[in-house]
Amino acid sequence: MNKALFVLAAGLSLLPLNGCGSDNDSADPVALCKEAASTLCSKFFGCYTKDQLTKVASLVGDSEADCVAKFSGADNFNCTPEGTKCEAGQLYDGSKGRECVDDFNATSCTEITSGVVTIPAACNETCK
Repeated sequence: MNKALFVLAAGLSLLPLNGCGSDNDSADPVALCKEAASTLCSKFFGCYTKDQLTKVASLVGDSEADCVAKFSGADNFNCTPEGTKCEAGQLYDGSKGRECVDDFNATSCTEITSGVVTIPAACNETCK
C-alpha cells in the first residue's frame, strides 16, 4: 500500500490544476487547486484506518491539515499563482477545474485504499 500511495502522490505532482487567464473568472485556479488537495486528503483520512495512515504518514502527513499543506505545496499540486499558470497561449478553464475537484470528491474509498486512483480526465483539461 505504501508504494502504491507513493505512486499516486508522485503522479499528482504532474496535475495541471493551473490557470493563466480564464474563460470562467469565478473559478480561481489557486483556490480550486487547494480544494483538490483538501478533497484528496479528506479521502485519505476518511478511508484509511489509523494503522494504515501511520504507515503512510511520511507521504500524507500526521493529520488532515498536514496532508493539505503537503499536497498544496510545491512538491505536489503547487497551489501558488506561479504553480497554477497555464503554458503561454493557453487559457484556464475553470469549469474543468471544478469538474476535477468534483471527480476527486466522487472517488470511492475502494479506489483510494486500492492505491490505484485514476486521475480524473478533467484535471488534465484545465488549460487549453
